Amino acid sequence: MMDRWKVPLAVLSVAGLTAAGMVLLVHALPAAAQDACPGVQVNPGDDLDEIVNNDPGTRATTFCVNAHADGNAATYYISAALRLKDGDKLIGQTGETVRRGPATYGVPKVNIRPSGSPDKLIAPLGSGVEIKWVDLAGAVGKVVNGNPQTGTGAGIAGPSAEGGFLVKYAVIHGNDAAGILNVKGRILNSEFYNNTQKPAFLGFNAAAVKGITEYEAAYNYVHDEQGNGLWCDVGCQNDPTREKGFWAHDNLTVDNARSGIRYESSPRDLAPGVHASGPTALIERNEVHGNSYGENRGGISAADTQNALIRANVFGAKTIAGVEYRANAADTGAIKAIDSGRSSRTDLWDVDIVDNVLNGEEIKGCELPDNVVYCANN
Repeated sequence: MMDRWKVPLAVLSVAGLTAAGMVLLVHALPAAAQDACPGVQVNPGDDLDEIVNNDPGTRATTFCVNAHADGNAATYYISAALRLKDGDKLIGQTGETVRRGPATYGVPKVNIRPSGSPDKLIAPLGSGVEIKWVDLAGAVGKVVNGNPQTGTGAGIAGPSAEGGFLVKYAVIHGNDAAGILNVKGRILNSEFYNNTQKPAFLGFNAAAVKGITEYEAAYNYVHDEQGNGLWCDVGCQNDPTREKGFWAHDNLTVDNARSGIRYESSPRDLAPGVHASGPTALIERNEVHGNSYGENRGGISAADTQNALIRANVFGAKTIAGVEYRANAADTGAIKAIDSGRSSRTDLWDVDIVDNVLNGEEIKGCELPDNVVYCANN
């Protein structure tokens, strides 16, 4: 549909350039945006959900969502979740990047907000889906008779995505349940804060990111969440594309009411005494501060779970990029590895906690046998 805009201006005649220029005034966008994102150009005032959702599922489409022509941020209101199909890419206009500790995250120029009450803003439905440079807020969580409804209230809900799914340079905040639910693939260079606007979702799926399949989360700034920060739970099922399992690395996760990073109930509900070799978790090189003052969880927690390596993370009070962060809550400590003792839950086993910088904080669980929790050089 937009192929006609790909003709270089240098090859147009004067008459053709004049005619094209008249049309370009209507479809105006910065030249840099066109160069950076070849695809279907979406401009302020366009109906974003109609454009995306009516695109044929038989082809992969890149949707280039632009800011205003003067470079100021644009807000797109959607009445239905954006359904991205096989190979689709939703790319907002590139903004600035910010470095804060190990995190490098984006400041998008494209905001996506609900018009009405969609229970999710984006629903990736196939393979190879990518989402970049968008700010997502306002997904409505459904609660029926006091019971939170799974899959609702998320900026992105991805149970139908697969391991090639990618979110990068996104800001996701102010959603009723979580930033991303049922995540798969990779979540990189993004910012999450102030999700879980409805308390009914606390203890259910309240988090910046919650997955039940192994995923990678890296270089993210995760802060001020009412629930957990990065969470893999309910089996954290094996994904062959994730060679390092649930891999949370090089994130700044601070001031979250529950755990900054949590690995739980994986594999799911093994019988007592049963040990499995997968799934696995690798939690490394994160800065983890000021978490777990709302609930007794720990800066990083491993609960009723197996096969985790927690290494080279930094805890304690610290100033990063001019902001002072306190230590994680003393009752829970830097890292908490716990077996609930419930026969319906997986035994804690094969959790290694090594080479972490505690800065005066404690680890809960090192008193257990080494084949359950092994601690060294912390």
